[in-house]
Amino acid sequence: MDVAHLVQPAGMRGALPLAGMHARTVLIALLLIVIASLVPGLAHAQDEDPEPPPPLPPVEGPLEHLEAPCAEGDGAKCLEAGLAWHTGQIPDGSPANHPKAVNFFQAACAFGVVEGCLRAAKMYLDREAGVLVIMPAGTAEADLGAAAEQLKFACDLGHVASCGRMGDIYVNPTGAMEGAFRGVEQDYFYAAQAYGFGCNERYVPDAADVRPDGRVDARSCARLGELHERGAGVMRNGKLALNYYDRACRAGAAAWCAKADAIKQALADGTWTHPDQATREDRPDPGRRGDGHLGSIRPDTERFEDPALGIDDRKREAGVRLDFAGMIGSRWFYGPPRTLGGINFKAGLTVWAKLIGFGLESGFNTDRLFVPSGRYYARYTHAFVVKGIFPLPVKLPLPAMLALGVGAGPLFGHQRFEEVPFFPFVGAREHIQIVISSPQRRGARQWGAFRVEQQQTWLGAVQRLEHSTQIMFLFGFTAGGVAPEYPNGKGRVKEDDITNRDAPRPNWD
Repeated sequence: MDVAHLVQPAGMRGALPLAGMHARTVLIALLLIVIASLVPGLAHAQDEDPEPPPPLPPVEGPLEHLEAPCAEGDGAKCLEAGLAWHTGQIPDGSPANHPKAVNFFQAACAFGVVEGCLRAAKMYLDREAGVLVIMPAGTAEADLGAAAEQLKFACDLGHVASCGRMGDIYVNPTGAMEGAFRGVEQDYFYAAQAYGFGCNERYVPDAADVRPDGRVDARSCARLGELHERGAGVMRNGKLALNYYDRACRAGAAAWCAKADAIKQALADGTWTHPDQATREDRPDPGRRGDGHLGSIRPDTERFEDPALGIDDRKREAGVRLDFAGMIGSRWFYGPPRTLGGINFKAGLTVWAKLIGFGLESGFNTDRLFVPSGRYYARYTHAFVVKGIFPLPVKLPLPAMLALGVGAGPLFGHQRFEEVPFFPFVGAREHIQIVISSPQRRGARQWGAFRVEQQQTWLGAVQRLEHSTQIMFLFGFTAGGVAPEYPNGKGRVKEDDITNRDAPRPNWD
């Protein structure tokens, strides 16, 4: 085969591959040049901050000229905005908006404008705000507690008439709110406090200085006189009742001048008696309106107590409350080798759900408290107690509530005798007690009790069962929930002259 054409001269060997290599080199060089030209621009672009997006146009509502100053603390502008949203007088024709209105009224109140407080309270009372629909019955509840809160703010700002209106709500919530409501329970104790602020003895202490100049709310004084005359939420006291009726008279409520004169004469003659001693026939019909003087509106409230209507607020109360108690007393235990007594200190915490409570009580008991070297015994005890409390329908001559309490549960601890070191023990305890507490229906309440306990303890170290009796005095306070009561208020004093006679809805004129 002729292979001469396959044989290349030495100078020509690899010429074609070298040409391909040169072409690739040129392409690579061109690519590097392009990249090099782009990289500085990219690096420069990374060093610069990105341009911010264009600002959004401001969102301005139809009442921006009022709402913006309101947000800065201008209470008058808040009130003006609230009025516009409440009445629907909006420049762009927007409809009325009650949630916005009450928010602006409350803002005005927070910035010290009394009218804002009053208008917010009225919206809650008129069911224009704070309405909660309870399903499945579909019952609409009004937030009466929010109304009372706004009135309290107005009262704190010095609007004394608002104090009286708040007191009316606590005297009879069903008279203040026609229908289902939540947030407030009848409470003469709180009502008396509210009326006291309205009567304004703090700044006008002497009745002789009272003038019809607005510094003293005549209605609050008259109502406080009624509470003192009947002993509802306060001590029954004829002289105090006379003082408050006299203040009401001097503050411009002429209808109470005759009342003050009558009590003054009765006190002087020694013939003053409790108003509840009058016959029911002598009292006006609770369902009719009176002659227009203070306290003359007499709403019929019995229909609001019908459980079939599902509007009895007490039924829906959670009722959970906490009791904190300290106790001191004496203990006697019987059996060999001898009968001994001693002093007992205890502390307790109880969680209540309505009338049933679950508590833990811990204590220390010994026979010679201040002579440790001469003690025959020392005992530390912890007891879990299931309790029940039962309100008693007893009308006391002082502002307080009375109840009967019972309880029982297991206990454990450790004890020593004179010749026996500390050893564990177990046992059981039962008690019965009479409780007296301050009369307000919710919030912190003070109380005291007298208790008798029986205790059985198995002393394993000496192999015997010990029986003991303890007499304890308890003192403490309650936080949260409502005062213990039966459903529909059964067990409370039924004769409630103040509510049945007149507990009007606050007058907004």
